[in-house]
Amino acid sequence: MFKQIADIKFRAYLFFPVMFVSGCANSDTNKIPLDLGYCSLVEETINLDRLQPYYHVDTFPERIPLVVAVRNKEVNCKNLEKFGKSVKIIYVDDSYNRVNEEYLDVTKLNVNNASALVNFHYSPEGIRGEIKFTKIDSRWVIDSSIIVEM
Repeated sequence: MFKQIADIKFRAYLFFPVMFVSGCANSDTNKIPLDLGYCSLVEETINLDRLQPYYHVDTFPERIPLVVAVRNKEVNCKNLEKFGKSVKIIYVDDSYNRVNEEYLDVTKLNVNNASALVNFHYSPEGIRGEIKFTKIDSRWVIDSSIIVEM
């Protein structure tokens, strides 16, 4: 009888910690929202080397903080910084009038499992751009980019 009680206690010690660890792991993953990498894509876009000369923040300090317009409310990037300040994200639709606005307009943000496409417009400098990304080891990597002056 003592051997059975000892055996039950031993199994209980093994069972309950496994349940506890498993429960914690599941609760943590449930709290993390599905991340399609929107913020990483926006960050890679605003930091694109070819885009840097167009900001002209030394000449136009009113362009700080950088304002980025997006059309998808899932783009909730609270920790993005540019020029030493937090990036301000605004939500717009296609009818939004962008005349005389000092912001980078992300006009398209298409994401699937392995690739992404970002189109943008920066009206203060009269440019449009497109960046194609590939996902490698859960990180977005730029495949190609183009900027066109209008």
